[in-house]
Amino acid sequence: MWRTLQPDLVLAFTMGLHERLGEGSPVQILTADIIEREIARVLLWSCGQIANLHGEVVELKGHFRLPHFLTIDEEGNIFVLDEELESILTFSPHGALVQKVKYDTKVLQVPRGLVGDRGQLFTCDWGMHYVVKLAAWWPTGKLDSVEIDRSGKLCYPYGVAMTSERDLVVTDSGRSRVVVMKRGGGEISIESEAFVEPMSVVVDKEDNIYVTDREENLSQGPVGKVILMTLSGELVRSFTSWFDCERKTLVPLGEELAIALDPWGYIFISDYLNGTVMCLNSDFEGQGYSEFDGSELKPFGLVCDAGGNLLLTDERQARVLMIPHSFFRQSTT
Repeated sequence: MWRTLQPDLVLAFTMGLHERLGEGSPVQILTADIIEREIARVLLWSCGQIANLHGEVVELKGHFRLPHFLTIDEEGNIFVLDEELESILTFSPHGALVQKVKYDTKVLQVPRGLVGDRGQLFTCDWGMHYVVKLAAWWPTGKLDSVEIDRSGKLCYPYGVAMTSERDLVVTDSGRSRVVVMKRGGGEISIESEAFVEPMSVVVDKEDNIYVTDREENLSQGPVGKVILMTLSGELVRSFTSWFDCERKTLVPLGEELAIALDPWGYIFISDYLNGTVMCLNSDFEGQGYSEFDGSELKPFGLVCDAGGNLLLTDERQARVLMIPHSFFRQSTT
């Protein structure tokens, strides 16, 4: 079924051909199979996915200084929060910079977490103890649509995620709990002895929550922890280590973790202190990666798109990496 291509997609289509065929390529080599492949690649961009990466790792670089948190909207647009630039940068699904807007540091002093929902962005301010809702698109070039929850119920909030009912899930690290803010008003407080300092959070298709945390280990000192829990507060299980299938050994988790899930249930964890990204199954078995393109990582935030492609912010290289889902399927088989 054919669909009308939007102007930016037509531009991206011609740019994509230019990149692949090289400058000065004769028109005769635009064969039907090449055109069909490129059109199929473009049509994926409006389905909640980034551009088809053809098995290649792609980087967005030259736009950032300290990229930390990122999210993807329903159309595959990428939003990146850069703390040093004090800005939110928006990229199209094929990686073109669309907008760059500075936020008011009186409103956002220590932003933490980022999630998008139907033209809106949500983030936390760790130091101001509240959640901020922003418009995702700013035609005026200014953040002129800002709402703040000043209820005072949060203490050092860090992570944000969205349920299938579009309720906001917030990790309240200062009070060792997770808060579900209902879209229609009201909230649910999820408290558990498993929580110490909950940080990053993500929600799966069944509305179970995965939370990164830490705990004290008498022999190892502080270690990271991932907690799987239902929205009703029932603890399913927790992990403080993962099994490296390549090295056949258990590896403890570091303290500063971020987490993401792909559509098939694979778990991605970035370990900031150890400079590693793990791709794990539901039993926390898998493989770790300290690099994807030959450069060492300092991974901070990460997110998966609807096609299972992974995007992560790399603080060391001040960039965003886009890694195709096929990369991990090949590595874990």
